[in-house]
Amino acid sequence: MTTKKAAAGWTALTAVALTAALAAGVCALGREAIRVVDGDTLALRRWPLPEHRVRLWGIDAPERHQWCADAAGENYACGAKATRFLRDLIADRELRCDYRSRDRYGRDVARCWTEGLDLGLAMVRGGWAVDFSRYSGGYYLPSEMSAALHGDGMWAGRFERPEDYRRHEREWGLTSR
Repeated sequence: MTTKKAAAGWTALTAVALTAALAAGVCALGREAIRVVDGDTLALRRWPLPEHRVRLWGIDAPERHQWCADAAGENYACGAKATRFLRDLIADRELRCDYRSRDRYGRDVARCWTEGLDLGLAMVRGGWAVDFSRYSGGYYLPSEMSAALHGDGMWAGRFERPEDYRRHEREWGLTSR
C-alpha cells in the first residue's frame, strides 16, 4: 500500500471511528482537541478530520461580539466574558458529550461534562448563559432564576437575551451568519 493510500485509509478509518462514537451518542476528548468558539459552542478537532462544531444543549449564551451593561450601567463585552468563563470550565480537563441532535447550522447539539460538571448548568448558574426553554423544556430554568436572584454574571446588570440579540441583528441586517 502506498503512503498516500495508507493516509487515505487512516483518514477513512478515523472518520468511521468518530462517526461511530457520535452515533453511539457519547464521545470523550482530551483538552488539546477542544476550542471554545463562544459561550455555548465548542469546536472539536480529531486530527486528521476537520473541525467539528458542538452547540451545548439547552442553553443560550451571549454572542461573541455582544455587549451588556454592568450594575453601574457601563458597557462590557459579555459575549467575550461568557466565552472565557466556558474556556475556564474546560481548561485542561477531559470533555465528555452526550449527543442529542443536529441544529439548522449543522452543529451537533450535546450535553457536555468535564469531571462530572454539566457545562450547560455551570454556564447558567454562573450567569453567563440563559435557559433555552424552547429546546430544554425549562431544564436549566431554576438555575437561571437563581443566577438572576443573586445577580451572577450578566444578571449583575442589564443584557439582551441572546436569542433577541440575534433576531435584532438579522432585522437590522448586521448578522454575519
